[in-house]
Amino acid sequence: MASQNKHRRFFRSQDQERVKEPEHEEIGKIQMNTLLIYLHDLYGIDTKIFDDFIFLKLGKDVWITNKATKNFLAFKNKLKINSLGIRAIRNAFDVPKLTTNFAIFLNNKITKNYYDMTDKELDEYTHGYEIIPQSLEGLKNYLIMKNKNQVYGIGLIIDNKIKSQVPKGRKLKNQLSSNVDKEIIDE
Repeated sequence: MASQNKHRRFFRSQDQERVKEPEHEEIGKIQMNTLLIYLHDLYGIDTKIFDDFIFLKLGKDVWITNKATKNFLAFKNKLKINSLGIRAIRNAFDVPKLTTNFAIFLNNKITKNYYDMTDKELDEYTHGYEIIPQSLEGLKNYLIMKNKNQVYGIGLIIDNKIKSQVPKGRKLKNQLSSNVDKEIIDE
């Protein structure tokens, strides 16, 4: 009998035993401190909010989950674990990027490196368009996109524009609201 792995590839049942999936492992104290310093320095997040959570490494990404998950990690040889918690940071120890889910999770804990969008800019952002802000003073690389104190995702500063980092599945597919100039649609 054939089955499908998480990458949608088909293989025979006897081959399933040979496929080794990557494993979640708790990050060490040095890496944990590096992440906490990064989150505090760049986004102004009080690191005490992470006291009840653990960070797990899976490949280059870091996931966050509650401390009770440690009990499941003890049985990882006997259990098939698809995911533990949410992916927090992609490429964590090279050029880190917060995920949209993690940014939304942190919401009002983010006090630095965010851009407060107008309603017009929010409309453009959620459709996947670039935003040309009034000022980028004090903002760096990947920034948090907010509107009325609500996080909507991540933006990337390129050539004095903020490029939308909304995942494809979350972009709005209908036309922009009528308050957005037709020129933006034509570009």
